[in-house]
Amino acid sequence: MALVQKKTDLQIELAGSQNSLAQVIAPAYPVYQPISPKRLLIAVGAVALGFLAALLWVFLAEAVRVEPRLEPGVSRGEV
Repeated sequence: MALVQKKTDLQIELAGSQNSLAQVIAPAYPVYQPISPKRLLIAVGAVALGFLAALLWVFLAEAVRVEPRLEPGVSRGEV
């Protein structure tokens, strides 16, 4: 494992020192520790997105809803 890390470091250093048209602003560095997803952040984001989607659904349903038109001369309570 240490040899693989050293080889990767040397490859990165070699790539940064070669003459090329591109300029290296910040050297790349390998990540040796595994990265796991942040499950709490994903869950909170899913709940927030679900709430916003439901809210959008309600507003769109209200905007699309067609109310019956009243005939002229007839008030709401009369038949």
